[in-house]
Amino acid sequence: MSGANAQDGRAGLDGDSEFANNLFFVWAAASGGSIVYGKVDSLGSQFFTGYNDNVHLTLSQNTMQAVTKKFVIIALLFVPLVAQGQIDPIGETPEDQAAAITALKGISSNLQKNRDGTVRFVRFSKAVVEDKHLDQIRVFKQLDYLSVITGRVTDVGLANIAQLTNLDSLILTNTQATDTTVALIGKLAKLEVLYLDNTQVTDAGLDHLSTLNELKILSLSKTQITGVGLKSLTGLVKLETLHLKECNLSDEIFETLAEIKSLKSIYLDGTKVTGKGLVQFESLEGLEQLSFNQTPFAPASLEEIQVIVSLKHVLLWGTDITTATLPQNLSAELRQKLRLTPEKSERLSPFQKFIGGQSLDKIEQAKRDSGIFDGIKIDESVAHRFSKATDETPDFQRHVVPMLGKLGCNGRACHGSFQGQGGFSLSLFGYDFATDHLSMLDEDAGRVVPESPDDSLLIMKPTLGIDHEGGRRIAEDSWQLRLLQRWISSGAKRNSEVHELLACQVTPQEIFFSRGKLEQQLQVTAIWSNGLVEDVTALARIETLDDQIAIVDENGRVTNKAKGDTHLVVSYDRAVVAVPVLRPVSDKTGDNYPDIPWRTRVDELVGEKLKRLGIVPSDVCTDQEFLRRSMLDVAGTLPSPTQITEFTNDASLTKRADLVERLLQSEAYIDWWAMKLADVTGANSQHLGSTDMNSPAALQWQRWLRARVAQNASWKEIVAGLVLADSREPGQTYDQYTWEHSSYQAAATKDDFNLPGNSMPYYWARSDLNTAENKVLNFSYVFMGVRLQCAQCHKHPFDQWSKQDFDQFSQIFSRIRWGTEPESQDARTQLMTRLGVPKKLDTAALRRQMYNRVSAEGLPIPWFELYIEPPRTTEHTAVLLGGKPFDLNQFDDPREVLFSWLIDDDNPFFAPAFVNRVWNHYFGVGLVNPVDDLNAGNPPSNAKLMKYLSAGFSGHDFDMKWLHREILLSDTYQRSWRTNETNQHDERHFSYSRLRRLPAEVLVDAIEQSTAKSSRNETYLNDTTQRKITSHPRSLSPNSIDYALAIFGKPTRATNCDCERTAQPTLLQNLYIRNDRELLELIERKTGWLAEVAQQTGIGLHSETSAAILVKANTQVADSSTITADELVTAAYARMLSRRPTAAEMENGRQYIADSDDLVEGLRGLVWALLNTQEFLTNH
Repeated sequence: MSGANAQDGRAGLDGDSEFANNLFFVWAAASGGSIVYGKVDSLGSQFFTGYNDNVHLTLSQNTMQAVTKKFVIIALLFVPLVAQGQIDPIGETPEDQAAAITALKGISSNLQKNRDGTVRFVRFSKAVVEDKHLDQIRVFKQLDYLSVITGRVTDVGLANIAQLTNLDSLILTNTQATDTTVALIGKLAKLEVLYLDNTQVTDAGLDHLSTLNELKILSLSKTQITGVGLKSLTGLVKLETLHLKECNLSDEIFETLAEIKSLKSIYLDGTKVTGKGLVQFESLEGLEQLSFNQTPFAPASLEEIQVIVSLKHVLLWGTDITTATLPQNLSAELRQKLRLTPEKSERLSPFQKFIGGQSLDKIEQAKRDSGIFDGIKIDESVAHRFSKATDETPDFQRHVVPMLGKLGCNGRACHGSFQGQGGFSLSLFGYDFATDHLSMLDEDAGRVVPESPDDSLLIMKPTLGIDHEGGRRIAEDSWQLRLLQRWISSGAKRNSEVHELLACQVTPQEIFFSRGKLEQQLQVTAIWSNGLVEDVTALARIETLDDQIAIVDENGRVTNKAKGDTHLVVSYDRAVVAVPVLRPVSDKTGDNYPDIPWRTRVDELVGEKLKRLGIVPSDVCTDQEFLRRSMLDVAGTLPSPTQITEFTNDASLTKRADLVERLLQSEAYIDWWAMKLADVTGANSQHLGSTDMNSPAALQWQRWLRARVAQNASWKEIVAGLVLADSREPGQTYDQYTWEHSSYQAAATKDDFNLPGNSMPYYWARSDLNTAENKVLNFSYVFMGVRLQCAQCHKHPFDQWSKQDFDQFSQIFSRIRWGTEPESQDARTQLMTRLGVPKKLDTAALRRQMYNRVSAEGLPIPWFELYIEPPRTTEHTAVLLGGKPFDLNQFDDPREVLFSWLIDDDNPFFAPAFVNRVWNHYFGVGLVNPVDDLNAGNPPSNAKLMKYLSAGFSGHDFDMKWLHREILLSDTYQRSWRTNETNQHDERHFSYSRLRRLPAEVLVDAIEQSTAKSSRNETYLNDTTQRKITSHPRSLSPNSIDYALAIFGKPTRATNCDCERTAQPTLLQNLYIRNDRELLELIERKTGWLAEVAQQTGIGLHSETSAAILVKANTQVADSSTITADELVTAAYARMLSRRPTAAEMENGRQYIADSDDLVEGLRGLVWALLNTQEFLTNH
């Protein structure tokens, strides 16, 4: 948008990019030529009124296309309101004010207008502002907010404020204002907010302020005033906040300040006060905040503060007062209000401790003996023990509940449903033992009748003694019936001493079916903490992951159905165990397997599994295939014709390894993998609405990740920078924090945010992480590859995590907060008021507009912050997944414990989650699928390979490039896509290279690169300007990314699921690649290869892309160049398919060009055809 710096009472139109993104043109009203604007943001729709003739609106074509739908909706809503007179007409700006606005264009930083067209808000902060510019403001009679914070303005220019009697807010910080200006200020009777920081005001000037009866906030920091001058302020009956930072003041001022009874906040940072005499503040009944940061405050003076009962916070950062120096007789209540200088041991944040190599708080996790069953006698199964009469009393948890679960009684379709069935509810899948027991014992329901067990509904229903909607579940004279009868007759008790299941073992641990052996019996054994060990096969649930390969009956008998492999998943109580099932697909096993060299450890582990399955891997791919595949995978970039020639001609034995190194050093690698990390961590501006600076914050997040990839920071270090992030360093004041954080927005210092020692706090600022539960879900997904959604409500039989696990784990996240620490809330409010928020700038768009501008100048804005709530005074128990309960209150920052556990060598998720995602990227399928669902019931297809890569990744300090190299340099990665008889049906054992549709960004970049002029085509690897692999989503809407990226499956980072990025073919993709106008324009753009050839040959480009079709030329131009059809065909295949054409392809291409009207028209058709091939659209 362009035009004057004018604004109405709601919207600014002076070119601010953040604001422009939120505004769009709606309707030009017929009456008066007024322009109406509308805004849509995450909070919904708001309507703004605007200007008339002097405002010019300019929107790009893309912008207009993006807002077409919104335009129609808003217009339909808005027109009736105007017609009915429900919206006030827009006043015209008076001529003198309009002229002043024009004169201030490019001078003022912010200028707003009232609805009647008059100016109400002006801010000057640019270095060019001088006294003469302030001459313009004298005509703004309705002005109520004026901010002048530039050093070239003196009393001469400020004399114009004498005309501005409507002012209620005046900020003159950093000007050359003297007592002369203060004399004029004393006549502004409506003034409520006055900032005179860093001016030349003296005690003499303060006398002029004594008449400002409406003044609520006064700031005199960094001025020459003394305690003498402060006496002039005692008559300010409404003064609530007084800033006196870095003034030459000492303890004698306390007597004077105690006379200003309305004071609520006093800031004396950087003064000489020691606190002696503070007892006089007892008379200030509304005093809530005292700030003595960086003062010589004496510990003994704290005893005087105890009498100020209204105090909420006393800030003492940067003083000599620490926890160790506090007087012993201070009340516990006062101690909670103090914010002290950290002890030496506390002066590093968790992230700083990690970076410095210091140990973090941790909880020792108990390790279980893997040989726990060795030599232990195993009790026979309850199916045998209760097959006849017995005196044994079944156990509720060990026997009754598992049996009912296996019968389906507590399933989702029966009594485990949310509403239960027939008035009887059980916990879903039966893991809330206490609740289920109470439900069964309901005296009025008659579910258990110990005196007459067979009259119990728990027996009559499933045996069809009476009608049962679920049908017969228990047969007559069965062990299940006897078990229930015996439990009920024994009193239907639940053991008061709950025992823990220590382990569950399944034998055999692997089932290998060979010719002639197609059945196998499983045995499931459980060992409990009280020493009991028994066969629980009859009570365990057993499922097959692929019933085309193997099935299992209720007794644990496994039958093979077809060749191949799968897993059986066994579930009992809290335990989940996966059992591999294999049957070779060919006779090429054992000695009959061909002699294949396995070059790397990855190849050995893959080969070990292939040998057992009788799968022979494909040969290694050609050099041209490896070049294309690796460049697309590692750097998202096609090889250029020059790179193809050089690599093909290179006779070095290490050329593939050398290529990998070059790719890992390229700019495209940095951008592509930074994009992938941003995808998984959720860097999206719409998630950051709570920051008030969502777009700049999202950009910082993305740049921070890119810097880490460029530095090859370890994955552990990157995660530490997110999980252990800090906004403020220990002991840093809120003012210091806001100055520092705004410096990261200024052009000259913005890159300082990305320095190696800086963390990235915005992960915890995400609006979708506003509860501890949501934090758990996202944390587990991002850093552990674990889905805990089910555990929010219940324990799934084939996942090890229960609702209790989820609830206890979530406690660790309950003290992580994004917002404002309580002791900083007053300072933040003062800063907001100083900027005109929210009274003047009363919409999200205006607020963000102001914050963007101010912070871009390196000046402080009221930043939110990441902080940790202090330990609670009541019991607060938490549990790390798979661990024991511990007291969370013993840790100042629970994230230390969380992170220590996460990166521990024994953590089964952290390294495997990252390994699995990287493997999935290179092979199109993970070792575990879905990629973000690591759990005991979803085992890896090659457990040994997963263990090796995870251990290696951890052992190399989570070096991402080590992992890339380990995979890329293996023959497993370098296999051909051409299959053989044994591996043509292999989908998960990596015996050949699967065809993979290119990711959205890579595909669109490939289209642009392959059709680009020669000079640009060669630079894509290290010049990523305007490339799609650098294009991040601007919001959660698909409209926030390019159309092509959206239809080819680019994620907007809206969900906790890797599945948000899709590679599934769709009709829209087919239409786009065949005849979308955008694609056709790319082919023949002026900076493209086609235009380059046309210029070289002297043949003109002839097409009509406005109709989105290819047409032939109307005229013929002689081909005067030396370019031949063979050269064009060869170049086209190199650009699009990264190889030379075959003889047949050369002949077909040559003939097509010959049959076309000219070389250029022939090339156009050939390029279009190659872009539409599967070979171009996939990596192979």
